[in-house]
Amino acid sequence: MGRHLSGGPATNLLLHSDIVQAVRGPRSGEWLQWLVDILGVSPILRVASASGGITEEFGYFLENRPPAVSLRHLVKHWSAHFPNGSVSRGVSEAISSTEVSYDGCQKKKLGELSLACKELKSLAPKGLPFLNLPDSENESWRHLKAFRVGVPENYHFVRHCIHIWRGKDSKEVTKKDVIPLYQFLQRCFGRDEHEIRYVLLTFRSFKNQNS
Repeated sequence: MGRHLSGGPATNLLLHSDIVQAVRGPRSGEWLQWLVDILGVSPILRVASASGGITEEFGYFLENRPPAVSLRHLVKHWSAHFPNGSVSRGVSEAISSTEVSYDGCQKKKLGELSLACKELKSLAPKGLPFLNLPDSENESWRHLKAFRVGVPENYHFVRHCIHIWRGKDSKEVTKKDVIPLYQFLQRCFGRDEHEIRYVLLTFRSFKNQNS
């Protein structure tokens, strides 16, 4: 983690390696646990700040390192970052609005991207930006729905698709395009009914074709 944070705001917050390695051998684990329990040292990068947003160091990590690195840290230690299983609104908004790299050179807000798994790519209109992560089919990435990332069984993906379709000529949008998206949305409805009611999810029009 020190390598990923070098040059950032957390440089002076990292414990010196000499202290970490002060006790070697079979009792090294006990020593590290003592540092955590007694001195309050965190074994992972802190995400949530006392002010209700995200820490400066995690913001730097998210903005300056590939999502495959920063987001893996987030989902790998999910239960430690969010022990009660829920993400506060402040943290969710801060992370979803952070711009991350999604194709190696371009950046977009995390909350405007969708997970590049087979199911979503098969339904998406051309031009939908995808977040390419290793082993994208792994269910652990679905935690990212807390930051408005489009994932399977989450309505934000439909919102992303409709945003792309609405920018196209209405003649390009066919019934064949629309029906799978609303079927997808129906699966999400039981879980996200309240939120879905307040999101614009209708097309202006579409070409009526049998499918």
